[in-house]
Amino acid sequence: MDEKHGALWIPEAQPTSTLVVEQYFQRADMLGVVWLRPDGLYRATCFTKGNDPQWRLPCWSEAGAGALLGSLKEAEAHMVRLVQSNA
Repeated sequence: MDEKHGALWIPEAQPTSTLVVEQYFQRADMLGVVWLRPDGLYRATCFTKGNDPQWRLPCWSEAGAGALLGSLKEAEAHMVRLVQSNA
């Protein structure tokens, strides 16, 4: 567990995926991420801060459904669209 941009980050339970992009969108106060999966697909999603009574800091929680995409460029574009639509 780490603190990232004022909220707790609890790593995904996908130890075989590699985090390739992590971008904080300050204006929206959201975190966009892209993972490379072992099958070669990229998983793009975004996270918002949510309160958890167990912790003092808010926790990052996934906002909406992520997507599986075939290229890093497509995944990064999708991540930005997710942030824009959830901001």
